[in-house]
Amino acid sequence: MKLNLPHIKLSSLLAGIKGVPAIDDLSVSGLAIDSRNISAGDLFIALPGTRQHGNDYIEAAVSQGAVAAIYDTDSSLPESIDARVGDDVPLIKITNITQRAGIIASRFYGEPSRAMTVTGITGTNGKTTCSILLAQSLNHLGARTSVIGTLGTGLWGEIRSSTHTTPDSVMLQRQISDLRGLGADQLLMEVSSHGLQQGRESGTEFNTAVFTNLSQDHLDYHGSMRQYGAAKAKLFYQNDLN
Repeated sequence: MKLNLPHIKLSSLLAGIKGVPAIDDLSVSGLAIDSRNISAGDLFIALPGTRQHGNDYIEAAVSQGAVAAIYDTDSSLPESIDARVGDDVPLIKITNITQRAGIIASRFYGEPSRAMTVTGITGTNGKTTCSILLAQSLNHLGARTSVIGTLGTGLWGEIRSSTHTTPDSVMLQRQISDLRGLGADQLLMEVSSHGLQQGRESGTEFNTAVFTNLSQDHLDYHGSMRQYGAAKAKLFYQNDLN
């Protein structure tokens, strides 16, 4: 059951990204990137994965109650999809969906990072230690500090464990919104190279970026140290950094 979640027009979520005809401008009550988590009224965001593609689950998402689905212009719908699906709900192509999913999620949750001072911390080692030291210092100064990272998510002193250093783009915005709702005014966020490469942090407005170090790691994913470093560097190309 969804409690106190907003209902937002599809055109508002996709403003500046994709025009939405009036006939398709439905009210969206939730977001999901996993068809198994769809509830009636949700927008399904079909993201590419390392093993599977969200496009393959559009039909399942619609059967679960999704009111619309968006997918990338560089991808195509599976031939097996029922032609009637596109008649029942809008199937909308957008460019660069992995980078824009977070922006859409941020809009849905009211752009929560804008109401906080957000510090992003990246590096091969030391992200967690850095976030702990900063959280303790800010808390000592009277700030209402929150953390998202390896240890978990929550207000400082009330952190709950999580499975990823950087959550997926939709979950991240929901977590930031929840933290803001708890009164947090500072957010210390560990940002992994995987998360940066996959655009999970998009939609989050960082005020400060911290780099700890770069040493050989994750080359099975990034391919080379140059590409690994380039992924880390993405954090520092934010418009609002101090």
